[in-house]
Amino acid sequence: MTFGTLQIFDTIEARRVAADNYINQFDEQALYRQIQAFLNVHNRLMDQMTADIVEPTTERFLTWGNVAQTSMQDGDEFSRPDVQKMQVTPTTMGFPLYIKQAAYGVTRLFMETKTLGDLEQVVLAATDADVRERLKMIRRALFNPTNNLTYADRFLDNALLPLRALLNADSSYIPPDMWGNIFDGATHTHYSGTASYSAANLTALITNVLEHYNDGRIFAYINRAQETATRGFTGFYPYYDARITPSINQDVANGRALDQFSVYNRPIGIFGASEVWIKPWIPANYVFAFNPDAPRPLRMRTRNPQRGNLHIAAEMEIYPLRATYMEREFGISVFERTNGAVLKTDNATYSAPADWAL
Repeated sequence: MTFGTLQIFDTIEARRVAADNYINQFDEQALYRQIQAFLNVHNRLMDQMTADIVEPTTERFLTWGNVAQTSMQDGDEFSRPDVQKMQVTPTTMGFPLYIKQAAYGVTRLFMETKTLGDLEQVVLAATDADVRERLKMIRRALFNPTNNLTYADRFLDNALLPLRALLNADSSYIPPDMWGNIFDGATHTHYSGTASYSAANLTALITNVLEHYNDGRIFAYINRAQETATRGFTGFYPYYDARITPSINQDVANGRALDQFSVYNRPIGIFGASEVWIKPWIPANYVFAFNPDAPRPLRMRTRNPQRGNLHIAAEMEIYPLRATYMEREFGISVFERTNGAVLKTDNATYSAPADWAL
């Protein structure tokens, strides 16, 4: 990554343009209003992109697992049951808050001699960085199996907030399932590993989520590196291109057509209770399963909707330089601990991805 101020010589693309495409032909305030309108669209698309696993909140912590338990007692026509203390033992789930910034600097001569296309590329570089940062936070929250109990909320009052992973055998209380089955918080984990990726591993991963809910669906997100192996599993039924009619004797999955263009972001078929998706932000050799109809596994905290959006935070001009600063204030961490399970497909011992970079 190179830091510095754009000069007139930093031409994004060598091309000839008509005079009316030069920046100096337009009112700069009108251009900045158009940039902000572009950022508004970008923010909406970002929220839609992550809506399946991330729910917004302005709270900095919530309690999870607050379900009271009691036991039935034998009785007869003269009995009166003993009153039981129904204690709730919830887990405090904290949500972080960070300020993420991107700035672009240009010279006065750049603004006078460059084209709208050049300015567009500069702005797109900032929005692309925003996309990568959002996905990086999602990956860090989902694939890190370790609780962080030392996060300080330094933008408010420096209070310590516990940031927790998906279920990770940390002895926290886990609500029973819909049929009363109890989970041992000291041993039950949603992080598992295998040295040999198989259909049985994927089934176990799906079950890890399925057993906590009695309705909804299951999505299994995989990296494209695991597509061939997953397609080869017994019990996998593929989606087909709408232009192809499969053999009459061949079992296929219905309901969707296979997208032949978006090979890094598409559903590819059905396996057991889940629909299998290729997702570009899933690390190679990892699989993530969750229920999209249950409470979202992640919460994205913002101070307010305005600061939570990518916006132009400041503009500064000191001739001949000028800079525009964009920022977004947000943080992402786990909330619904049961709604998500991760499988590492190349090692029997689970470990988080070594590199968070996308």
